[in-house]
Amino acid sequence: MAFFEPLTNTLRVGPESSGANPGPACYGRGGTQATVTDASLVLGYLPETLLGGDFKLDISAARAAVEKLAKQMGKTMLEAAEAIIDLANEAIYGAVRLVSVERGHNPADFAMVAFGGAGPMCANGVGKLLGAWPVIVPAAPGILCAQGDATTKMSHELSASFIQLLSNTTMETLRNEFGTLKDRCETVMTEAMDSKDANLATTYQTALRYKGQALELTITLTEEDLAQPMETFEKIAHEKHGVIHQQQFSYTLENFALELTRLTVTTVDASPDIEIPHIPVADNEAPPESAIVGKKTVVVQGKEYEAIYWDRAAISRAGYKLQGPCVITEMDSNTLIQPGFEAVVDAVGNICISPMPGNEMPTFKSKFESTVSDKTDEEKVAEARKVVEDIPTVPTLIASSLASIRSEMDTLMLRCSMSPAIAEGKMLVGQFGSFIGSFLKIWNYKMSRGEVDDIEEGDVFVTNDVYEVEGAVSHLNDIIVLLPIYFEHKRVGWAANFGHITDVQGQVPGSMSINAQTIFDDGLQIPTMKVSPRCEPRSSETLLINPALREGEDEQADC
Repeated sequence: MAFFEPLTNTLRVGPESSGANPGPACYGRGGTQATVTDASLVLGYLPETLLGGDFKLDISAARAAVEKLAKQMGKTMLEAAEAIIDLANEAIYGAVRLVSVERGHNPADFAMVAFGGAGPMCANGVGKLLGAWPVIVPAAPGILCAQGDATTKMSHELSASFIQLLSNTTMETLRNEFGTLKDRCETVMTEAMDSKDANLATTYQTALRYKGQALELTITLTEEDLAQPMETFEKIAHEKHGVIHQQQFSYTLENFALELTRLTVTTVDASPDIEIPHIPVADNEAPPESAIVGKKTVVVQGKEYEAIYWDRAAISRAGYKLQGPCVITEMDSNTLIQPGFEAVVDAVGNICISPMPGNEMPTFKSKFESTVSDKTDEEKVAEARKVVEDIPTVPTLIASSLASIRSEMDTLMLRCSMSPAIAEGKMLVGQFGSFIGSFLKIWNYKMSRGEVDDIEEGDVFVTNDVYEVEGAVSHLNDIIVLLPIYFEHKRVGWAANFGHITDVQGQVPGSMSINAQTIFDDGLQIPTMKVSPRCEPRSSETLLINPALREGEDEQADC
């Protein structure tokens, strides 16, 4: 559902849902609050009936709901409807990026699959934000999950806790543990498949982490790996773990002790996979006009277009191409193809959406030219205010993007942290933009005295100095890290985060000795300083800090 907040003059979409009853206003069941479905219908993205014609939508009710919201925003009905769609797509984009970055992947390196009843409707828009092409809409997307349940082969997985330093275990122990799990899995599978001669495949996995780290990363092992002597196996485990850690966190800790935490065995039915049938090949790229079920006016980015509505069953031939704007309808879903994009039907009936040749994806640079401008600060502020007045969703979109960035920062730091206060106590605070002003004041003062160099692209800064930061932190266990953000080699912003390190070598292990009478009793005091570019784990600064801590090696990832 969509709401307008007069106090902040912002539009909000979700997380509240209208559900199935009363549902969106267009369901005609008494709902009055505008929803994403209502906005899609108002913009022409949905047909007048769903479920193959069995469910008629009330477009008048949808318009009334969106119009009510538009009046609160001081915008037209169509502007409000597009704003709802934009915010919904932004929320999906942020969620996809978060789970992707958490695994060390860039969504733009992958294709995106859209399924479910509503997924194909927003797929093109989310694909634009992610840069993930092609966007693939499988046949019968609304029942894809059910198809998966019906066709997935039987498997059985067993895990066992196994918390030991890798260097302290033996291959005989590992083989015995894995062998026990394998025997139990195979027993369950042969009974379930009612065949002692069942064709089975087994995979082995183990969860590893750097000693003292809360994060676990799972590596896959082969029968050949488990047959190696311990010295060789350790090298294999370190190499596989290092590859994944580097991918997710951009660093590894060489020669750092690895700890096993869990052993897993999965046994799967190894019978041949179900073959996906290929559809007939089209005689040419243009679908027949008999596949057209209607035409409607759609609105995309403030412009009206005449869009063709296609019957998906009638265009299910490999090689057909459909240019946007158009909508592909079927019983369980509807797929929107935006202007400047085309959909190609592949050999198994998937709809593959990609930008048409020459369709340059909108970017910050293409929309606002360069950050380097001869305009005065007053002119830039006036221009920004006008943009917000014209497009009231801008603050919400920016806030959503910044929140996603913040979540990515926190997630990665919490996952790779070794300090128990952060890894287990979640003592991590990212909302420290207020410290930026104090930091710049400190740094500029030090520069004027010739004590430090100017701020450059790639620099990383660190401090826990209670006095220098003027109260931004209250004691030495709170270490702040700052990173200048550059665009086209011009500094445009800052990122800051601080974590509570468990031990900073005070009078007693842990945090804040109650007997401390001076700052020197509290622990290691780090003046505001520049860390080596890219914050290499083995930079001179971290080498200086780590030996000063009781658990310096274990907290290396946090320093």
